[in-house]
Amino acid sequence: MKPFLKKMFIVIAKIFYSLICAVVSLFILSSMFVVTAESQIALENTDIQIIFFLIISLIVIISLWWLVFVRTKLKTKIIIIILFFVYLFGFSKIPSVKKALDAEVCLDTGICSEGIKTKIEGELFEISKENCLKYHRVWNEKRKECKIR
Repeated sequence: MKPFLKKMFIVIAKIFYSLICAVVSLFILSSMFVVTAESQIALENTDIQIIFFLIISLIVIISLWWLVFVRTKLKTKIIIIILFFVYLFGFSKIPSVKKALDAEVCLDTGICSEGIKTKIEGELFEISKENCLKYHRVWNEKRKECKIR
């Protein structure tokens, strides 16, 4: 009876992990799409940092799914999961990727980081404290952001 319960637990754990991988893969793919699209619009070109981000993102997706289908040592699994968390919290530190994500946040929420180009009242300008206050918007000095809506 115990081997059956152990196998049942392993199957349920793999199904649960597969669902998590599916959600994470969708998140990473959407991030890749946003960064690629915004780099073409906001940065006007794709630089090596964006390409590096896209390659690392694909490697992370492949590694996470690889853990489901290939038997590996526990040490390898732990290393891949640690590298995933480093990727998850570290990719926004790459300057070009951060700028592309900031441009997307600006479009979505109206909270724009300093240096992002956007339109206010039909005029294109770069977000700065002076321009933000010039158009009577709210400037957050601590985060260097302007709320344009």
